[in-house]
Amino acid sequence: MFNQEDQAWENINALEREVKTLQEYQIAVRQIDALLAQAKLDFDNHLFSFAFENAKRGIETAKQVMIDYSRASEEYGRCQALIQQVSTIGDPSSLLDSLKASEQDFANSDFKAAIEKCLESLRVGTEILRNATPQFEVEVLSKDIKQKTWNRVRFRVHNTGKVHASDVHTNCIGQVEVTVTPSAHVIPAGGCADIDMGINPPGEGEIPLELKVSAVARNTGKRCEISVPFWMIVGGSQGTQGRPAKAVRDFFSIDEIFLIYRDGRLILHHSVKGTTDLDDTVLSGMMVAMQNFVSDSFKAGGGLRRFTFDKYTIAMEKGNYVFLATVLEGRPPPELYETILDTIERLEMAYAGVIEEWDGATDRFKDATAMFEDVLSLSKRFGMDEAAELGVRIKSGLEFFRGFVRLKVGITNETDETATDGALLLTFNRKAMRLVKIEPEYEFEGSTVYIGTLLP
Repeated sequence: MFNQEDQAWENINALEREVKTLQEYQIAVRQIDALLAQAKLDFDNHLFSFAFENAKRGIETAKQVMIDYSRASEEYGRCQALIQQVSTIGDPSSLLDSLKASEQDFANSDFKAAIEKCLESLRVGTEILRNATPQFEVEVLSKDIKQKTWNRVRFRVHNTGKVHASDVHTNCIGQVEVTVTPSAHVIPAGGCADIDMGINPPGEGEIPLELKVSAVARNTGKRCEISVPFWMIVGGSQGTQGRPAKAVRDFFSIDEIFLIYRDGRLILHHSVKGTTDLDDTVLSGMMVAMQNFVSDSFKAGGGLRRFTFDKYTIAMEKGNYVFLATVLEGRPPPELYETILDTIERLEMAYAGVIEEWDGATDRFKDATAMFEDVLSLSKRFGMDEAAELGVRIKSGLEFFRGFVRLKVGITNETDETATDGALLLTFNRKAMRLVKIEPEYEFEGSTVYIGTLLP
């Protein structure tokens, strides 16, 4: 009898501890309270076997409640995270309603019901994410497109959806010849990418075409294909026939380089000119955009190459621990990305033992700018000497008019072939001057003026 009494008392004490734990979590379960009260009453009446059993049942019930509470809390947290994801691509109201219902189950300590509602919300939210895809619109940037000749035509593809698109491939379908299949791009949600194609229209007028866009949705990893209809306006003049016209060589310059750690922290910012032309607002916004892409890329495991911010182009590559981002003018050569990757590899080898778990001390990388030399060596501005080698002559002169600086430029194609996609890069102090007007009207972006086709 004495042994049975001790065991009953021990169980009652253990149950009281379980009830105290539940109270700390603000969990009230009437069944457990009733079992504790009955066990104490049985003990007072010397019904020790009944007291032992009731206390034991109470302990088992309390432990199961804590298990259900932990599981429900975990699923509730997953639901909240999922709702944040869904809210970026659509209306999460149905999920919010279900989440509120589960909160009522929490208040009633009905954790099994809360788990069921959370699991249903997760199923619905996951389905919403799975069905979301990038959406695209296209505009033709190139002007002066000729019939019956090869034109280098620049398109701008906008991702108007709310899902990042990676590994983007494009092709033009319609009554035109297409000779260039553009390389893949990454187009963020709300962002855009410029692509070039060689196109030979059969005649003049407005030609209906389709741009076939194949992309991988970042949220699911699944490839989707979308057709975007558009019209191309072709002029009547004819150019060189029989093969694609010779294009003026691409040029570009690198103005800024950012070395960014894999968690988005800035390690190093190098301005090629010594001082940056970016104002504080643009620089801050650019850093936020790059940090967001760094985070998305490491989570998704995909490569990130190029995107636009404001009027700037940013080309990026990632290594095992860092990103290297370059702020560009003009159109970079394909070897830029391979050179950036080589630079990252050398950086990570040179700073092995530091870079794996970087402590935030930027002075550890004070000599890293020397490793940017290979990247910077690709940055060549399109000068008069280079133009002359291609048979393109440039003459220029300055004059001052009513407080303005007027730059007059004459460009002559002295070759026997049509040159396409001509562009002129203007170098000036952006803090002191700005580009106001171009006559005759040409498309321009930043300090790059696109002059189009140069006839012989």
